[in-house]
Amino acid sequence: MLMLGVVSEVGEVDVVVNLPNGLTGFIRGTDISEEFNQVIDNSPEDDEMAENEQDLDLCDVISVGQLLTCSVIDIVTVDKTRKANLTTKPEIVNCSVNKQDINKNMVLQGVIQSVEEYGSVHCFTVAWYCTIDNP
Repeated sequence: MLMLGVVSEVGEVDVVVNLPNGLTGFIRGTDISEEFNQVIDNSPEDDEMAENEQDLDLCDVISVGQLLTCSVIDIVTVDKTRKANLTTKPEIVNCSVNKQDINKNMVLQGVIQSVEEYGSVHCFTVAWYCTIDNP
């Protein structure tokens, strides 16, 4: 199930998201994207990468008030309060998007893989669609 939520808090290891019907959701840092996990898990052997990215945390990629399309992993009840475990991984959020569904001005969840000299490389993690966006 997909839901649109608003980030209400960004912690060290998770993000709190307000969802419809008074539901609260949590996104663990490992459920943001595979690319984010790779940056966090980057080995310190690569000195240039380690210097540039070792201080990256959730506050660098997500901010309070940001709208996120989330997929519900599961819902748990704790002390009569329902809480949803969520993910924003594009491969899960975009799993039902077909090629014929893509339209001009459509919002599609993705990850910026790299910033290039004349634009950036975005990946939406659907097998048939990965593009270069030039400004």
